[in-house]
Amino acid sequence: MRHPLLLTMLLVPPLLLPLPAHAGSRWLQNDSYNEGDEAGFQGGFILGECWGSVYEPNEDEYPFSVERLRLLIGGSTSQQIFTVNVYSLSGTDLGDANLLGSEGVAFTGSDQAWQELVVPDLELYLPQIESGNLGVALCFEEHSGYPGPARDIDGVNGSLNYIRTDIGSGTDWYSNSVIGVQGDWIMRACIEGSSVGDEGCTEGDADVDGDSDGDSDGDSDSDSDTDAGDLGLFAISPNTAPAGEAVSVILAGSGFVDGVEARIGGISLVGVQVLSSTQISGRTPSALPDGLHDVEVVNGSTSAYLPGAFTVEGGCGCGLVRSGAGLSWALGAGWLLVRRRRRFDESE
Repeated sequence: MRHPLLLTMLLVPPLLLPLPAHAGSRWLQNDSYNEGDEAGFQGGFILGECWGSVYEPNEDEYPFSVERLRLLIGGSTSQQIFTVNVYSLSGTDLGDANLLGSEGVAFTGSDQAWQELVVPDLELYLPQIESGNLGVALCFEEHSGYPGPARDIDGVNGSLNYIRTDIGSGTDWYSNSVIGVQGDWIMRACIEGSSVGDEGCTEGDADVDGDSDGDSDGDSDSDSDTDAGDLGLFAISPNTAPAGEAVSVILAGSGFVDGVEARIGGISLVGVQVLSSTQISGRTPSALPDGLHDVEVVNGSTSAYLPGAFTVEGGCGCGLVRSGAGLSWALGAGWLLVRRRRRFDESE
């Protein structure tokens, strides 16, 4: 006599047997950045500080796994180690997150090429996410400033973007809007699962500058040389002046060449001299009014800014300023705006 279970299996037509569920995948993201858009690279970070984002999946997408991370890290082409952290959390406050995995990863900064991590190739050992939201953060492991995270300067979703820092009330996760940093971190997470809508997480393109070569420097040759896209502005010293007086200052940055312009509060410095590729000297305009002023360097169509980085004494003194070592976060100080020299053509 045949076993009842075996008999049942023999009587079911093969085409009616349940098929394995197809796993779909899609990117979770807060930003609206597209290739060819402007990206602001955030400086001001010191050792141990972090940037992070919270992502809210659809209610019907659980359970899912985290398969890839994609982000832009730039402002410098040096290679640095960042700690990659992945969290689960019930709400949107990254300060209440539960750490799922952490690993140090080396990134080489680029102002135009995506950084992409294949999570199964790392030692994160992440479990499936059964409920709640997803958090991703990167922390400065061994350096300060640049390379640093990119922001989508065309969009703002401050409630889902965070910086871990000490602004005088203790080290904690603070919403970008609290510190004055505008825009969404250009950082995305690919999730995969049987209930995830199958939009597909394609692999990143190492050459996203829109030209025909295989590098990411934006020119038409085949080497990844340093060009105007590497213009950066990191600090100004001294960063204060008495009202009505001009003082000599040194601007520190990168990519300085003859002909570069330097401005404070929109007014050009007097007697600008390019001392090296990393230093510019000049005298501040005496006509600057009291208060905080942006510092800017310009080379052709590329600019780099330090918002609110120079103070004419006698101003209101407003703005949140972090005490201790490192650059000030006042009004989001220390970000590099890279203007792409050409727009990305989807047909290329």
